[in-house]
Amino acid sequence: MTLEQRLHTLLAMTPSVSALVAARIHPVVAPASCPTPYIVYTRVNAQRIAALDAPTGWARVRMQIACWADDATAARAAANAVRALLDGYATADIPHVKVEAETEVFDRDVELTGRAVDVVIMIKE
Repeated sequence: MTLEQRLHTLLAMTPSVSALVAARIHPVVAPASCPTPYIVYTRVNAQRIAALDAPTGWARVRMQIACWADDATAARAAANAVRALLDGYATADIPHVKVEAETEVFDRDVELTGRAVDVVIMIKE
């Protein structure tokens, strides 16, 4: 299972997140007719970790989880649920997740407000 698939499943299976966005969690871009609020997650970059010029099998992956809604209050509520879930999250092959930034955004084309949560995930690939 890819990191993106795991993130999708984690978001969808967490009651505090799914209570706000239901199953409206999408990779890269949401469908044009998607009702709000919803989440879009994107891999921003990945750095493979090396030791003495040899791969270790570990990667440092930056993901952005953008929460979109008709108003700032709903976008912030979804982003707060995402942040509470992911900041400090850990498993055997994901030993560390850290929230590094949050950004308020507004898309004039669709008249939606959003809050993007940027996280760094250490993962054993």
